[in-house]
Amino acid sequence: MSIFRRPQQAPVVIYPKGKSSDILLKYLDQTQVIVTNPWEGKLNVPTILRMLASFKFSRFQYLIAYLRLTHAKFVITTTDNDITFYRIKKYLPAVTTIAIQNGLRGNYSSPNSTGFFIEISQDAELACDYILVFGKTMGLEFQKHIKTEFIAVGSIRNNSFTPSSAIRKSNQLVYISQLTNSAMGPDERFADYMGNPISYQEFYAAEKLICDYLSKYCAEHGLKFLVCGKQSSTFTAERDFFSPHQVSSRNEPFSSYELLNASEILVSLDSAVGYEFLSRGDRVVIVGGRFSHHPNKTVREMPDIKFGYPADLPTDGPFWISDLSESDLRARLDSVRSMSDQSWSDLIKPYQDLLMRFDPDNQILTQTFSDIGLPTIIGKPA
Repeated sequence: MSIFRRPQQAPVVIYPKGKSSDILLKYLDQTQVIVTNPWEGKLNVPTILRMLASFKFSRFQYLIAYLRLTHAKFVITTTDNDITFYRIKKYLPAVTTIAIQNGLRGNYSSPNSTGFFIEISQDAELACDYILVFGKTMGLEFQKHIKTEFIAVGSIRNNSFTPSSAIRKSNQLVYISQLTNSAMGPDERFADYMGNPISYQEFYAAEKLICDYLSKYCAEHGLKFLVCGKQSSTFTAERDFFSPHQVSSRNEPFSSYELLNASEILVSLDSAVGYEFLSRGDRVVIVGGRFSHHPNKTVREMPDIKFGYPADLPTDGPFWISDLSESDLRARLDSVRSMSDQSWSDLIKPYQDLLMRFDPDNQILTQTFSDIGLPTIIGKPA
């Protein structure tokens, strides 16, 4: 787009591109939607002029000016932890704002930043018409700090995944990697929690330790062990990090889902994908002990990475633990693997809608869109 041309106009604006914005286009009338990043590339001159006319100069006011020029009736983000988004409603009260959850939320943050829930609790004017959340627990947490209505739709990416073939579980145990795509030195400051620094090594040490435990367990129980990588095969640092364990790469949008769908049992620390597969009824053991060995007591006792946060659940349960105990992990694996399908289904049922709803093909999402007046493809000829 020319920097001198007004932003494209459309009833529906989705920003930014990515973070599952592609999924939304499957359900909306694309002739009435633009997907954009207002700050991408060079700044737009008509937007700058509109901002200057308001005598307010900031990155946020540039966004407001941009959205005004689009004549949007609906603004949607799939970056639900972008606090800026929840300030739009105050300036554009006639626009319907919709945030869609795309990841687990807590209070550890990038260096020198404030935790998400801490930050939103400090601004009494945050608002959003609708927040579409993974499950009821997170919706209630958002409502404590943001004036909003929530609807539990689950993970829209998980809901849109359909296996390429009939489910045939292979005799393998898979660990779900959370490794970042930034190669950093072990002592570099990677995150903060309430003013307490967390180094790269301290953040990810638990992942390698858990994999060592799991590899040994698999060798003793005749299972294949595999790490489900988070990054593409071009990011060799992930394979190096988990060496000597085998790592699968994520080279296609749903390649990880295909792998996990075909596995007997999954193990996750604090990956949203672990909750996604729990919602699908798969056998998952969740370890909430990422910082169990951290030297700082405040970080060690962080509740944000415990199973089900921010739900008020027991510290340990039938398919989750809160530390890095190898014996407790083994016990959960033995128990979960030995259950009948019906026993497992009955066990996890109370947690599914609470934490992560599963809604195949996003039927709740599309019906919600239709109900609030978004231009969907419901009822349109194929």
